[in-house]
Amino acid sequence: MYIQKKYYSFLVIGLLTVVTGCFADTSWHSLAFDASGKPTAWIMNLLEQTGVSCERTMDGVVQATQESWLRKPGKERWEMEKRDDVSLDALREQIKLFVDTIDATGHEKKYTYLIILGALFSSMQGRLQTAMRLIDECGVKVDEIVYLVGQRPCYKDQGENEEVFKAHAGTDEIRKVPNDEASMAQFLHEYAKKSEGFAALPVLYVSAPMKEVAGKQVRPTTQDTVECFVQQVKKDRASCLVVSSQPFVLYQDSVLKTYLPASWSVCTVGDHSSRADDVAVVLDSVARYLYQEKIRYEKYTHK
Repeated sequence: MYIQKKYYSFLVIGLLTVVTGCFADTSWHSLAFDASGKPTAWIMNLLEQTGVSCERTMDGVVQATQESWLRKPGKERWEMEKRDDVSLDALREQIKLFVDTIDATGHEKKYTYLIILGALFSSMQGRLQTAMRLIDECGVKVDEIVYLVGQRPCYKDQGENEEVFKAHAGTDEIRKVPNDEASMAQFLHEYAKKSEGFAALPVLYVSAPMKEVAGKQVRPTTQDTVECFVQQVKKDRASCLVVSSQPFVLYQDSVLKTYLPASWSVCTVGDHSSRADDVAVVLDSVARYLYQEKIRYEKYTHK
């Protein structure tokens, strides 16, 4: 893989290890909060640049960003309104870890699991390409490939429809048209052009069910899929190389570290994607990361 921006390369061994924790480490590392729970200079600078004021505490930061950056309940990312009060270019230095490619350079080459996180079909296609590049070009060795997905229905207006599936398969003769994220993952893997080595790896599909919230059926979250995975494999120790995409790498890395066993090691990577070109989506992801880091910190300190 590659580092997309040259100015980012100096971060790979130092800050990347701190943020994505590619080595097994029981000490506290976070981009947003130090070991005493105080907000770091990074998040306070980002708040200042976006005109958000709050108490300099973990609770203050999380509450302020939930109110200012998080999308409205029930809205998907592609339904968010564009922001014209702040530009991506103005924030680039502060949010590059949510925009630029994060790769596995300088880290372990052998993992128990290579985990591909569920997403829109087009995003899962990109994540599968990243996974294949890690195996075929970067020499990463894994025991098993795992898809963490959910049983949410296909979003036909977001490129999850029969026409797109036929184009991916390269044929009009599809045995079974996918109808949810879980079946899309299996379809994607089956029809992808894989190397002999990648195709030989065993594959596990972990599918979290839809859930009811306030009388409505809602799609499962990353947390739901991680918890299903832990229940299914029941391992004391494991190492995971996780494939996401920007601007979701740090948020999903935090979720995995929160809900996977503490004895497991996690390294989360992901390429730049078009979602990372929308400042509203990026800030929404930062807000989710901060909220999740608070949960992770409370678990870490047993509060």
